[in-house]
Amino acid sequence: MNNLRQVFNHIISRTRAKSMGTAGSFSGLCPSHDDNSASMSITMENDRILLYCHTGCKIDDICTSLGIEKYDLFSPSDKTLTNKVPIPLKLVKEQKRMKANINADSKVVFFSSKHKKNVTESVRYSYINADGKTAYHVIRSDPKDFRPMTPDGYLDLEGVERLPYRLPELLQGVKESKPILLLEGEKDADSAMDMGLIATTFVGGAGK
Repeated sequence: MNNLRQVFNHIISRTRAKSMGTAGSFSGLCPSHDDNSASMSITMENDRILLYCHTGCKIDDICTSLGIEKYDLFSPSDKTLTNKVPIPLKLVKEQKRMKANINADSKVVFFSSKHKKNVTESVRYSYINADGKTAYHVIRSDPKDFRPMTPDGYLDLEGVERLPYRLPELLQGVKESKPILLLEGEKDADSAMDMGLIATTFVGGAGK
């Protein structure tokens, strides 16, 4: 593909993206992972297309899944730049990360493309590493949608190692040779743990 608008339209169609309310800004399903919550931001600005998966998928994997090349994300306005992809690609990898919006009740508020409006945190699930420290959170909203959040408040997992939910209890269960349940989400895992069972899940559900 060599027309930036054609590429953009292809991406919007392929990801079933919806407008975020700002011209040129969309939120769609990331094609490089099993996405059910429209975790990829798609923006056209200044003769380039910015793609950003908030669960941390790499731009190379996203482009491969979309069936495009990385240079398709840029307008070939200057022929001398056409074969110099690594420089402008840095703009995609370093695009602005989304910081969580915290309301007066200390709850996270984010735009849900699923519900086409801002939604508010109802539950916060914390993923703890083997050292007992918080690695990241998963924010569940009302109405239902999900976003990951780092301890410093970014709504993505860029550069963060994915962990199984309730890892310390999971490790103890393995040590004691107890059966481990892999469930669909954090809510189910918590319910099983409350019943005295050992259960876990991953960001996005058991399929991840």
